[in-house]
Amino acid sequence: MISLKKGAAKSTADEASASAAETTGGKKPLWGPKSAWAQLTERTRLIIQIVFLIFSPQTFSLAFNGVKQLFAALGQLDAFDANSFLILLVLLLAFTVVFGRFFCGYICAFGAIGDILYKIVDLPLRKLNVKRPRLPQRVEDMLRCLKYVVLLFFLVTSFIGLSSIVSVYSPWTAFGRLLALNISDLNVVGLALLVIIAIGMICKERFFCEFLCPLGAIFSLLPVLSKSRMRRHLPTCDNCGTCERSCPVAIMPQGEDLRMGECIACDRCESRCPHDCIGMCSAEELNARMEAAVANAEAGKPVRNQGPDDVVKRSHTKRAIILAVAVFVVLWLLKAINYLPTFW
Repeated sequence: MISLKKGAAKSTADEASASAAETTGGKKPLWGPKSAWAQLTERTRLIIQIVFLIFSPQTFSLAFNGVKQLFAALGQLDAFDANSFLILLVLLLAFTVVFGRFFCGYICAFGAIGDILYKIVDLPLRKLNVKRPRLPQRVEDMLRCLKYVVLLFFLVTSFIGLSSIVSVYSPWTAFGRLLALNISDLNVVGLALLVIIAIGMICKERFFCEFLCPLGAIFSLLPVLSKSRMRRHLPTCDNCGTCERSCPVAIMPQGEDLRMGECIACDRCESRCPHDCIGMCSAEELNARMEAAVANAEAGKPVRNQGPDDVVKRSHTKRAIILAVAVFVVLWLLKAINYLPTFW
């Protein structure tokens, strides 16, 4: 591991803080220094989320239907039917192994709705200078286990043939019927569960994804390729906590740590780090990047480019757009995109 000078890294925080003060009229940003890169990252993600929310809000349900059908077939000792549900599920699992939980951070309709609800309520709270209480780390770790209980419940009910009965009371069924404006067939229990989830989303960012999502439980157990993991460069990091406070699921990038299965690949920690010492890359690539940053600091050159025209930052924005387009095309081929014609 390379040895870096803390003073050189610290200078990036001063530059970021000065830039943040200028761009916000001297006011302290909500989550520490908010660079132009952070703004670009969040706007890009929001646009992608809205596009998928409009054109394919059912992707989550389609993929999880594949899980339920698989276990229903196992329970009845039937042959697997390679339908669009199972194909989508397999593709998403493979995609997550290669690129991390990009689906959760950018594509999933439940994640998008949660983010939008949270931001809408956040505006008046900020004006009133009201801060949401943070859960103690131990409590949050315990609540994360709930999604594995939810997953086990659906796997067992599917295995013993009760999936169709359970789906009547499911909040996802209620969500689908609301989207289809089919209010007459809404189940009261499913609607009540959906309202409870929505309230949770307002109170805690990514409440559903972190604590209740059965598909997220599956994704969190998958291995992820080294280049698609968020890492901190520990010699440069001063444990300021900006990354953990910024993270929707309240984790600190650790690379190989088991908790990194919770990472939804939203890129927020990387774009907001005042020392620029977080990267979605291999450990070797991050070390090389930090060596170059410290060399620039010692030579009196800019350590961190606050604009969106830095090579690393451009590549991350392009990566998000390219992956989103790829997922959109695959969903279109599987006839899971609304409003667009298909010819097969």
